[in-house]
Amino acid sequence: MADEDRSIEDGGSVVDVTGSSEFEIVEIHGGIEPDRGTISIDDEIKKKQADTARRLAYIVIGALLASILIHYGSVFGLELAGRSTVAEKLDDLFRIWLPVISGFAGSATTYFLTREH
Repeated sequence: MADEDRSIEDGGSVVDVTGSSEFEIVEIHGGIEPDRGTISIDDEIKKKQADTARRLAYIVIGALLASILIHYGSVFGLELAGRSTVAEKLDDLFRIWLPVISGFAGSATTYFLTREH
């Protein structure tokens, strides 16, 4: 690229342009920053927080549903296989796990539904 001055639409100008086959250096003075929309940084942060809350609520509710289905399927399969002692131990584990995952699901859902819109 040859050395030359070129006008930019917003009134700024390219003062110095030098180039080679490896890289190009461009120095720009003045000009108006282009319009990037009316979304402020605070609005963008709130939008990302809302998206994160929604995703977390869906993930935790999905984990709750998956754990219930896996539990009942495993207990049913173990009972059919005649391994009732193992099914009872799995049932004890589920009694511990269910309040934990349901608490997470309730908290995530409450936060998702009551957040500031």
